Parts: sequence; structure tokens; C-alpha cells
Amino acid sequence: MKTFYFFCVFSTLLLFVGCQKNDNPAAAETVIGKWQATTVKGKIGIFGSNENIDQNVEKESLVYEFKADGTFTSNGTLDEEGSVEKQTVSGKYTVTNDQIKMTYRESGQTKDNVEYYKLSLSGNAITLTLTKDLLTVAVNESDPSGAGALLLSFISSLDVTYTFKKI
Repeated sequence: MKTFYFFCVFSTLLLFVGCQKNDNPAAAETVIGKWQATTVKGKIGIFGSNENIDQNVEKESLVYEFKADGTFTSNGTLDEEGSVEKQTVSGKYTVTNDQIKMTYRESGQTKDNVEYYKLSLSGNAITLTLTKDLLTVAVNESDPSGAGALLLSFISSLDVTYTFKKI
């Protein structure tokens, strides 16, 4: 139940994130291409209770393609625990220093999903890391009224890394 609650809180918080300009075009070029999800690892703390995550998702054949024009497509989405929801997703992305922002709208939604991750590349692998600090910055930027801060207060810790291999 805590995991379900976290997923609801997390999804709601993502809706509050605002836009950024791409300040580092060279970094954006490094993500161009097709990437297949391989693992989801990390920890989530909700109400002070920590949950470890260690999922191999390679068999799900989840692929993101980042294009040079700042758009991306995917054949699904990953949640914070490594569960894959198969659906066609397309949107926009920007890279600023070591962060990537992805904006997309899922089928049936009226608002965009916006996600920020710390971006790291090593050879033919890319990692996207979601931390509580990064989520806090996103909420503070996009929710000046403070309603998102209340939801964020239920998350005691967040450090989840999604790993992809270039295909």
C-alpha cells in the first residue's frame, strides 16, 4: 500500500515541474540514439520506511529513442520500482549540464508528465537518477503555492537509478 501511495504522490509531483532551456547542446548530443532499459536500482523511503529496489528490466524490451530535434519516443514507461507499462509515448527533452528533462503526455491525460533526472553516460550506457533533492527542486520551481511541498513531505528519501544500454 505504501508503494501505491508513493506512486500516486510521485505522479502528482511530476505534474508540477516547469520548463528549462537547453544550456549545453553538446551534452544533449550524447543522448541521441536508441536506448534499452536494463536495470532499476535504488531506495525509496516513505513515511520513514525504506524499500530497496533491484530489478532487471531488460526482458521487457523498453526502448527510448532521443532525436537530435529535442524529441523522444518510447514504447513504454518505467515506474520507480521497475514496473513497465507498455504504451507508445512521445514528447520533448532538454539537457542542461548533467540533468535531463522529459515532457510527455500519456494517452487519456490532459496534463503533461514532466520528469527530471541526473544524467550520466559511460561508454554505451546511460543512467538516469532520480533523487529527493532533484524532485524537491522541481516541486519548488513549479509549485510556488507550496501544495506540492506537503506531498513531498511524505517521502523521507529517494535515490533510484535507471540504466540503459545503447542499441
